[in-house]
Amino acid sequence: MLGQFLYYVEHYRAFSPRTVVAYRSDCRRFIEFREVHGLSQDATDVTTPEIRLFLVSLELGPNSVRRTLYALASFFQYLHDVEIIQRNPVSGVEPPKLKRTLPRVPSSQECQAMLDACQTPLEEVAIGLLLLGGLRRGEVLSLNMADVAADLRQVRVRGKGGNERAVPVSPALRAVLARYLESRRADHAALIVNEVGRRTGETSFYRLFARILTRAGLHGSGLSLYSLRHGFASFLIRAGADLPTVRDLLGHQNLATTSIYVHSTTETRKDAVELLPFHPRSVTRCAASPTPASRSRD
Repeated sequence: MLGQFLYYVEHYRAFSPRTVVAYRSDCRRFIEFREVHGLSQDATDVTTPEIRLFLVSLELGPNSVRRTLYALASFFQYLHDVEIIQRNPVSGVEPPKLKRTLPRVPSSQECQAMLDACQTPLEEVAIGLLLLGGLRRGEVLSLNMADVAADLRQVRVRGKGGNERAVPVSPALRAVLARYLESRRADHAALIVNEVGRRTGETSFYRLFARILTRAGLHGSGLSLYSLRHGFASFLIRAGADLPTVRDLLGHQNLATTSIYVHSTTETRKDAVELLPFHPRSVTRCAASPTPASRSRD
């Protein structure tokens, strides 16, 4: 049953390979837990208290527990949908609360430093797609040559859950793409390829990013790959882009998700309230009247 479930989430739900691997690990761990404790291997016998006991036994942090819980919830929901079980035993388990932490937003100087630190067209296009296109790491690595429009003005991106979106390419990113494609010699469907002409993997991508940070003098700065996407969204909003537009560019389903990129400072809050076009009459009169000091000088 586990194999059928994993096939379903990979091919029908379009989960990423990374998620499928995590789900396989989490579900197998639960099966082993039941074997060790002499519990029935029949899915119909699984109870909510057993799910809770398993999660406690893991001794993991809130993030890992939530991921494991989501994996089990998906697995048992699949079993319910195919009518193997009558009730999802995970439905009564509340996930642990998280203290939400956001990646650090790079400054404009740091963004420029990373772009300036790129020494090859591959490095430039990798950083450019994250910082100038707002793509996720996995979205960059899954891009194919066929996803890039012939005029380089648009890229088709496959996001979470298999959702596709068309991302317009800015002139700066267009120039980066053009330089990369001119230098690319690989005969491979993947857009981002390594030195031997194969699709670049996650480990190689992390190493590339680490090299860029070191050259830019940002090693140990706390910046991550996701920080670049975070910076893309934050700078767009600061420049006046509305939330629905940024949501569509990022591929979010919920506007509330996009709202986490809205940051305010004392100056931006001060500027905002001064934009109000209406004032009490007394304030208008006071503004038009000379101050006591100015009257004393006359």
